[in-house]
Amino acid sequence: MSDTIGRITVPTVINSGQTFPLATQYPFGFSVERPVIVHRFGSLDAKQEQRYYIGIGPRKFQFKRPNLNWAEGRQLKAFWESMQGPWKAFTYNVPNPDGTTTGVLVTFEQPPISFEYLRNAAQVGLNLVEVVDPTQAPTYAITSTCLRFPSSALSTALLSEVQQIIPLVHIRVRESAVADIYLSDRRVTVGGQLYLPRLIGIGEPGSDVLISQDIKGTSDNVRFTFGNGDRVMTQVANDTDLKYAEIDLCLFHVNSGILLQLWKGVIQNFTSDGTPIFPVTCSDGFFQIMNQYPERQLSRQCWKTYNDGVNCLGVKRQKRRSSNRRRWRSHELRLLPRIEERMPGARHGSILRRASGRSARRRHQGQLHRLPRLRPQHCNRHFHPFRYDLGPGSAGNLVQ
Repeated sequence: MSDTIGRITVPTVINSGQTFPLATQYPFGFSVERPVIVHRFGSLDAKQEQRYYIGIGPRKFQFKRPNLNWAEGRQLKAFWESMQGPWKAFTYNVPNPDGTTTGVLVTFEQPPISFEYLRNAAQVGLNLVEVVDPTQAPTYAITSTCLRFPSSALSTALLSEVQQIIPLVHIRVRESAVADIYLSDRRVTVGGQLYLPRLIGIGEPGSDVLISQDIKGTSDNVRFTFGNGDRVMTQVANDTDLKYAEIDLCLFHVNSGILLQLWKGVIQNFTSDGTPIFPVTCSDGFFQIMNQYPERQLSRQCWKTYNDGVNCLGVKRQKRRSSNRRRWRSHELRLLPRIEERMPGARHGSILRRASGRSARRRHQGQLHRLPRLRPQHCNRHFHPFRYDLGPGSAGNLVQ
């Protein structure tokens, strides 16, 4: 079954079933890259430091032929084109010290391959990267969990000279239909949960700082870098909204089996520019309420899609406004019986009487607008509000 990140299927390496046609010459062997991180202490004039490895890389086999003839050169070129560079995997017979060979599934490391042509031969050198079997991924069980600060058992275990710590990243997007995303720097199963190899680095490139925190009230800043050579993270960002998704970082101590829940926040920004890396900038959950100014600008143009049912509720609000308008009109009609109570000596019938000479078929009550805080109930461009009076007496006399 293929692995998935969100709703995107992670492409697997295609096994071509072919075997590398050439054999390497002596000396031969393999190498394993293990990146080293240095932590420097303030003691001994900052000359005391601690070094540790970041993961264990795959084995790389070096193929060298300083005197490749023309036929072997054409054969290697045709084989590289049939594999489409590093796209397909093949079997490479690794020579052993006793003269035997062992078949290992590998791919080409670098996309271009270069030949240095001489007068009657060619020279070529390239690296072959081992394809790790997913079924051989390690599995660990969690003995206990610590929240942000190590327990006494973890503090004691951290005093050992040999440490193995695995970073675990969990992402929960706002869309409920998308499954949770579990990523790490290797393929590993911790506590029954599978973490896919996608994490490249934590923190700013070239900096020793992983998480920036202070007590001045500013939000935490964390930067995660994920691999995007297969454009899976770009497809995830196009499929769902990663902005403001919840993200948390846990550290699993393999030596003691203790899981340390170190940090949790939200994704603020990410960059997808066609490069094989996908950097994500995150901050803590108090980022929005700690801002000193609004992020958006006041404008007459709305950024929402009209009546999309998610951000804009235009139809519902319009119905609510129309219902409020009808409720206001009914309340205005209920004001009419109260006019006689507020105006002693005036009769309700005289208030609603039309002036002499006005046609009886026009049933306006526009004279009400002459009273304080009252408005006409109908809007007609043919009526004149000053042609109405309040009774048989003077137009300004409210008491007969």
